Amino acid sequence: MTEAFGFSGATEAFWLVFAVIYLAAVHSPVLLALIIVWFQRKSMRRRILFAGTVMGATYGLLSVFFLAAYVPLAAFMLFFAPTLIHLGYLGRDSVLVTVADFVAAWWWALLPVIVLITAIFVSRYFASRWNRIVEALG
Repeated sequence: MTEAFGFSGATEAFWLVFAVIYLAAVHSPVLLALIIVWFQRKSMRRRILFAGTVMGATYGLLSVFFLAAYVPLAAFMLFFAPTLIHLGYLGRDSVLVTVADFVAAWWWALLPVIVLITAIFVSRYFASRWNRIVEALG
């Protein structure tokens, strides 16, 4: 009884650790905001508003970047690339086609890393300025 679903114990452990890391990275805006609130709970005012601001700013920034990068890339790959490949102006082994195919196939694997990097940037940005922001709000 060392196998479950046809996988060995080591493979199951790897996928369990990968799933936990993936889940933590995807939820990093919430987790990082709560960690900052916890460590600065004595000096930080309006802590729940801070957590909501960090989450909203992180997911909003990701949405804007995603739409600014992915929509034109998808439109190019859907409408222009097949014609350019067929006419010989763009080879199948070109860097643009290779990168676009990689992003289209593996965006879900890159998402946690991008969310984590954005959450770190946004939470650090707001944490250093938060008390002044709250004072300005009144």
